[in-house]
Amino acid sequence: MTCKQCEFGFCWICLGDWKIHGSASGGYYKCNKFEEAAKDEKFNKQEKKREEAKTELKRYMFHYERYANHNKSGDHAQKLRPVIENKIEQLHRIKSYPVGELEFLLDALDEVIKCRHVLKWTYAFGFFVKMGKS
Repeated sequence: MTCKQCEFGFCWICLGDWKIHGSASGGYYKCNKFEEAAKDEKFNKQEKKREEAKTELKRYMFHYERYANHNKSGDHAQKLRPVIENKIEQLHRIKSYPVGELEFLLDALDEVIKCRHVLKWTYAFGFFVKMGKS
């Protein structure tokens, strides 16, 4: 592979310089330096750290995406308040429903907003809670 910015040629398997690849490395298209390095204990520790970092990033993204979605949904619910108030007014004007009987719509909206708020923070809390070993 060749870097588009600096034109450096490197092996995509071991990330080493492409110039040193040949029959000593298992051939141009069969790099065995990775296999040799895998036997090294230092390499195994680095590989384990990489895997742990990937796992932690996936875990973070899981919690963050859900937090952000509940936050966005809560904001959307708050923006619906004028719409619902308008619908209540229309129902009162057109169908002559008492406004008191339609207040449950605003109560339901308030409940949705509260629930979204709680749900979004459960994901923040869940991210920082360390799971115990069972």
